[in-house]
Amino acid sequence: MRAVNKAIQRERHITPAIDDVIADLNDAKVFSKLDLNQGYQQLELSEESRYVTTFSTHGGLRRYKRLNFGVTSAAEIFQNTIRETLEGLNGCINISDDILVYGSNQKEHDNNLKSVLERLQSRNLTLHKLKCEFNKTSVEYFGYVFSSQSISPDTRKVEAIRNSQPPSNPNEVRSFLGMVNFCARFIPNLATLAKPLRDLTKQHVKWKWTSTEQHAMDSIKSVLTGETTMAYYNPSHKIEVLVDASPVGLGAILGITVLRHPLERLFNDPPSKPPARIERWLLKVQPYRFNVQYQPGSDNPADFMSRHPLPSSPTSHEERCAEEYVNFVSMHAVPKALTLEEIKEATKADTTLQAVIQAVQTKQWHNAKLQPRVDRKSVECFFHIQNELSVNSDQSLRLRGTRIVIPSKLQNHVIDLAHESHQGISRTKQLLREKVWFPTIDKQVEGKVSCCLVCQVTTNTSNIEPLHMPEASKNP
Repeated sequence: MRAVNKAIQRERHITPAIDDVIADLNDAKVFSKLDLNQGYQQLELSEESRYVTTFSTHGGLRRYKRLNFGVTSAAEIFQNTIRETLEGLNGCINISDDILVYGSNQKEHDNNLKSVLERLQSRNLTLHKLKCEFNKTSVEYFGYVFSSQSISPDTRKVEAIRNSQPPSNPNEVRSFLGMVNFCARFIPNLATLAKPLRDLTKQHVKWKWTSTEQHAMDSIKSVLTGETTMAYYNPSHKIEVLVDASPVGLGAILGITVLRHPLERLFNDPPSKPPARIERWLLKVQPYRFNVQYQPGSDNPADFMSRHPLPSSPTSHEERCAEEYVNFVSMHAVPKALTLEEIKEATKADTTLQAVIQAVQTKQWHNAKLQPRVDRKSVECFFHIQNELSVNSDQSLRLRGTRIVIPSKLQNHVIDLAHESHQGISRTKQLLREKVWFPTIDKQVEGKVSCCLVCQVTTNTSNIEPLHMPEASKNP
């Protein structure tokens, strides 16, 4: 949908921010969280809009009948549709497909929940039962834990900060501070505590890590991990306002998964063929319009925990989703008459592919060429397309974009399958390119088809007439 999104006019609907949620949950004691089944696809596209979702398959042209993930205006349309569905009901709020139902006591919560379920049923909207939570005294909602008494940060984020190691350069300090700023509302006097760390990120400041900086980092960890909570705001109570605007600074962080406001367009090239995991990121940011601009590392701090993963931490939701997407692509790219296990076993036994897998993960391509029993020309081919390659979790499959890389042992068999109906060189190449790839794929197909007697007999050959040169004129 990247090319189509350039022509789609986006609708503008406000999505509640976390501050709106906190304000609405004042005095709430009982919670339920509802998850809509299949998300956007519960909304049906009008007949006159379906043509813009047309895409090509081996079986002809197809189009979506329901709102598909990747349409630039899908997030706003879906958010507004669910908001309108719940309009007029008490004790409920939604952010995208997550609906939070609450009440100040059990009876009020039950009445609100009953009203929400009846409204969803009347609009033919269904829920994902296994992801729903009912009748809780506390619930996790968009990075925060809401309970009957207070608000607290997600324990997973706190644990990540607690176990983070001391940084070794200014970029890592920036990344750590960015992680901390997500939980800034729970850290009193953050600007003062973090001053020694922020000083390290200034230009022309010589890098040092002394007891002063370590104490600052430990103090932030101690305050945040000391089960810090915030009470709900109640306008009828006496209010004391505490702000973190000290003489030494003010900080903020913006993330696309926190604030859904228009950003500059990313990934400017629609025909690009990224690896499967990056392709999934592309799908995730389709609702935004933004431009890609290079920034040097000193001005572009990455997420601290992404550069410093915890060895004992569980796999994150984002990592699991990425792995599920890679597995999904792999399963649907397997040619007929072959099994995924066959390809996995042959890949594990292929020394060249194993060397390439190691090179992709370590970025040391020169070592791959030096390994024994490795086809150096094939490694060179992989090197030129390294940005399109990805590997599944157990390193048993190699993907180029959304196509499986076939190990040398199965290449002839795969070509035979594609050439089974003797459709000629071009059609055989086309069938192969839909699902698989390997070095010299075109050359091997041409060699196979040119030696096929059936293809030679049935292929029409056209002889080009020799060019008749006119007799040169003797005069000007």
